[in-house]
Amino acid sequence: MRRDLLGRVLLSVLVLFVLAGLNLWGWRPFVTPDAVENGDVDEEVQLAPQRISAQAKASVSTAAVPGKFGGNPYLIGAPIVTTSTIPELETNIAINPMNSSNFVGIITDYSLRPGGDLTNGVSKYTISNDGGNTWSDQFVPVKNNAYPQTSDGVSWLVDRDPGIGIDRQGNIYFSGLYLKLAPTNAVQEAVSNSISRSTSPGGVYVCAGTLPNVTLTSAQCRPVFTYTKATGNTTSVDRDWMAVDAGSTSSFEGNVYIVWTHYTGCHGNTCQAKFIAFSRSTDHGVTWSPILQVSAASHTIVDWPMVTVGDDGTVYVAYQFYMQNQNQRQHFLAVSTDGGATFSTPVAMTPVFTNVTFNCPYRKNSAPNVVVSPVAGAEYVYDVWAEQAGSGSNIVMARSRQTKGNGGFTTPVTINDSNAGQREYAAAAVDGNGTLHTLFLDTRNSPSDTSLYDVYATYSKNLGANFTPNARVSPTTINGNTTTIGDFFGLTVEPTTGVAHATYSNGGLINGQLITTTMTPQ
Repeated sequence: MRRDLLGRVLLSVLVLFVLAGLNLWGWRPFVTPDAVENGDVDEEVQLAPQRISAQAKASVSTAAVPGKFGGNPYLIGAPIVTTSTIPELETNIAINPMNSSNFVGIITDYSLRPGGDLTNGVSKYTISNDGGNTWSDQFVPVKNNAYPQTSDGVSWLVDRDPGIGIDRQGNIYFSGLYLKLAPTNAVQEAVSNSISRSTSPGGVYVCAGTLPNVTLTSAQCRPVFTYTKATGNTTSVDRDWMAVDAGSTSSFEGNVYIVWTHYTGCHGNTCQAKFIAFSRSTDHGVTWSPILQVSAASHTIVDWPMVTVGDDGTVYVAYQFYMQNQNQRQHFLAVSTDGGATFSTPVAMTPVFTNVTFNCPYRKNSAPNVVVSPVAGAEYVYDVWAEQAGSGSNIVMARSRQTKGNGGFTTPVTINDSNAGQREYAAAAVDGNGTLHTLFLDTRNSPSDTSLYDVYATYSKNLGANFTPNARVSPTTINGNTTTIGDFFGLTVEPTTGVAHATYSNGGLINGQLITTTMTPQ
């Protein structure tokens, strides 16, 4: 008995020694991801507890320093409603690089059938050929005027997270997440509506058309990655973003790039791992390369990927890394100089910061918004995002100290000139003169009620050294007292004139539509 007791004691000591060693060498056996990271229980897939390396052990977050403001704010144009149905949310916009009077916007629309964002949603695109004055909208291909359909003959229940891009030949691309098989009868519809998206089929698709008049067929909406069987799915996808190489000096002009969050080892509503996935098309969206993991292997909890392309063809992929401590985040950047064939080891763009946590009825995020200047010899990379600062929140900017993302990044500065209310949903663009344009949600006009929001904007002509006074883009405060108004706004800019074009939803599920507005630097 004494031997048995001694054996158990020695075994316990050994276990404690191993656990201590794991911690010493940077590994903790059980780390549950933040609840904020996992999203709404009924909507997002859940990531299983992860082992996180010492790199992920966050120190105290570093708050941004106050920005400097001066000059003249934007001259804001009148808002224009670009779509004909409601409700709509989650907008994006692109300009034809060869025709600055040609704009295309995209938004997720919920008008074709009943249901919220878990069981409904179809991408709708809207086109202007007169500089954004008039618009004509239509849906991506749908079956029975209700369900989005793709080239593999599959009809889907949900199409969301729309992306957009245009190349120099006038080819236009729309990306999206296609989720859950569409029902074939009322009984199946009830079953489909009860299935969480994590257990359902789904994939990343890109529809390809040609300007100026775009009428798509389902044959033009091709899979980048998909799983279409009714059962047995062990993967899941989330948050796609797309970019098209329209560079005037690029050797890879015409390539299409897409990134998304890719879950593996899924069973029920829990997945064992996830990473930032990348794929490219070199034949105008007809075929796509095998999945390439861009995020670092040690970054086990990641999300919010974004991709952009420099005028010289350099590809930049940014993503958010979730630290071990509650609500701690950091943005990382990986770079490709060979047209997306390979990527560099990701490097930090930001210090550790605190994710936005303010109370509001709609979703929140501190996603990166990475853009690069097209000016030759001054291809600085910018990241614009939202972060919590005590009881308030700020929109923050950091810039690479050297061109093309090299040399580390500057100390982040706040670009909102009011501390009243809360902020998130930053968007950014850089024009041909190197001016950085930014757009964001702001509740400064209703500081005690975050369900009421406005849209504000500011720009910098001197590499972010100072910004102009914030300009109010939305003419009236918007009612956002709903579960979702989308997760992002859109922004593009005329390369020579520097006139920016913003898009946002004026209410999300509360009768929101795609609103566009010009913003002219002064």
